[in-house]
Amino acid sequence: MFLFDEVDFVQTQNLPLTGLWYFLPIGYLITILIETPVLLLLLGPRFFA
Repeated sequence: MFLFDEVDFVQTQNLPLTGLWYFLPIGYLITILIETPVLLLLLGPRFFA
């Protein structure tokens, strides 16, 4: 079972829209901070040559 399976549908419909827009750039930066080192480590030096 996934973590989001237990969230009530009504609860998700009542989220404030401004809070979601504030989270968008923060979530984007967190994603970049996680993906960049993983890509640099797992792609290896042959990819960058």
